[in-house]
Amino acid sequence: MSRQKPVESELCVGEWQSDEWTPCENGLQSRSVICVSGGSTIPIEGCPTRVASRICGQEPEWGPVTYGLCNPSTGIRTGQATCFDEHENILSNSECTDDLEEDCTGQFVASGFEPCENGERTQNVICRTPDGILLDEAIWDLRCDGDEPPTTEECHETNCNNGVDDDDDGAVDCDDSECELDVACLVEFVVTTWMTIMIP
Repeated sequence: MSRQKPVESELCVGEWQSDEWTPCENGLQSRSVICVSGGSTIPIEGCPTRVASRICGQEPEWGPVTYGLCNPSTGIRTGQATCFDEHENILSNSECTDDLEEDCTGQFVASGFEPCENGERTQNVICRTPDGILLDEAIWDLRCDGDEPPTTEECHETNCNNGVDDDDDGAVDCDDSECELDVACLVEFVVTTWMTIMIP
């Protein structure tokens, strides 16, 4: 007659009960932890793993930062974020000391020079950030990369009917882009176009 093997006792699975964390000392906190099941303390092996100490004393930090548009008067943009401690608990924003500000950097953009007039030609210059904000001219020296393009320069007025390359650009008279709006050149263009159409 076979004898049945006795059933081994099962491990009693309980739950942790713990005190409050101690004050932070030398970068660590600790607390007393016991394993309880049915109102009785059982060996620690009967409970899932529970941490009884943790790192502390680290400075609070900002979470992911979302920045707004650049202020055109200051060249600075401000961000928004949530302040967390080292255990990812949310804190008051006043607990995080780092500024949520960063400089905006712009690039100079020139419109291109207008036709020469009275020995001078002009162009418009702006400084624009990547998000399209035009920075005030008063802060260009601080916030704009590179050298500022000139807004004026000397030039030689182009005579559109003298057979001379007046501005040394390789084009003469009506072939020069500065002569596009010259009356004589407009008439010549219209006549040439009409003859091309009328004469096969």
